Amino acid sequence: MPHTFTPSAKLLQLLPEAVVQTDALWEITYLNPAWTTLTGHSVEAALGRSLLEFVHPGDIGTMRSGMPVFRLRFADADYRWVRLNLHPETDAA
Repeated sequence: MPHTFTPSAKLLQLLPEAVVQTDALWEITYLNPAWTTLTGHSVEAALGRSLLEFVHPGDIGTMRSGMPVFRLRFADADYRWVRLNLHPETDAA
């Protein structure tokens, strides 16, 4: 059965910017198709993995502290500087 997207989910699928959602432990829970266009990594292969696996080892502490500029590993194994717009979402837990 094909997945039915809500209107907002459809918009996320169309954005040219990569949208990455993680849980509190940096596990990737959502990626839009622009992730593949940007990084060369498939969405399917990245889902469920830690976003920190894609971050340069020298930048992990910086990124975890909330700094939005870091080096991201692309599918060709090169690291490139990227800027992340962080938008924390919290719940009762």
